[in-house]
Amino acid sequence: GCSRNNLTKSACRDKDNKILHLLYVGEATNQCIVQRDVGIRNMSSFGFNTIIVRGATVGSEIDSTYESQQITKAAILDIEMNNGFSVSKDNLFKALESIKTSL
Repeated sequence: GCSRNNLTKSACRDKDNKILHLLYVGEATNQCIVQRDVGIRNMSSFGFNTIIVRGATVGSEIDSTYESQQITKAAILDIEMNNGFSVSKDNLFKALESIKTSL
């Protein structure tokens, strides 16, 4: 969901225990993930590195865009151009696995 309590579950912290990065997954990419008070636009304005996980999110598609995922793709492009970064879920999982094995 889009609650403040879920933010720390998907974040990395610096040496002072401050959250640096926020990972976003879920539904309604073009609405909740982008526009909510804990969404990408707002949180990037506070200096967080906001990252949408491609392949783990979906926009509010309509019948004519469901197959092509046009709304999802447009929302991710908007995020990449204006407010944050993106990573594929496969690349994220590989990176997390490499961190896990190096601990």
